[in-house]
Amino acid sequence: MVVDWEGEEIAPPSAEEIEKASQIIKQAFARAEAMPPRSAEEIWDSFEGTIERISHQL
Repeated sequence: MVVDWEGEEIAPPSAEEIEKASQIIKQAFARAEAMPPRSAEEIWDSFEGTIERISHQL
């Protein structure tokens, strides 16, 4: 399957790309599960701080 997006052909990901993405996701889940529990407020504060920090790059 090839998707035509604004005149550009976009090929589906290769098996190697899918495997790499799967590994990245597994690593992220493992890191998240290893972190100590945090309240929703702490998570949102961290998220908002990250947005402020990178907003000038967007």
